[in-house]
Amino acid sequence: MKNEEKTDLDQPGKAHEKETAPVNGVNPVMPVSSNGNGASGGIKTGEVVDVEEHGKKGIKPPLAERYKIRIDKTHHEVATGAMTGRQLLELAGKIPAEQYMISEKLNGGQANKIGLNETADFTKPGVERFMTLPLDQTEG
Repeated sequence: MKNEEKTDLDQPGKAHEKETAPVNGVNPVMPVSSNGNGASGGIKTGEVVDVEEHGKKGIKPPLAERYKIRIDKTHHEVATGAMTGRQLLELAGKIPAEQYMISEKLNGGQANKIGLNETADFTKPGVERFMTLPLDQTEG
């Protein structure tokens, strides 16, 4: 009898994940069966949700397979509902990420800094877009 390899898809209760091709070294992964807080279903198959459009209205974007986000003046489509500050900077071509800062602009004009290892959630209400800024080089 052959040894068969088990995958996460064979294990009951495991969230199934869908991988996409890397973009600038970033490989977004999105759970297909859950939004991460226990809610299930509701994912709009094949739909691309425009985060900025929902953010300007102050409403929570629906769960989807892909999200359209804006970093500075460029739009990007990603297959995940959240990414780290580092992943966002790399997606925007801001490499090395340590030389840049990224913040999220919220409905109403507030901006929140996102650390390199902090997660930006595209599915929370009010997130409009992301802005980058080069960090100053100082002599030390």
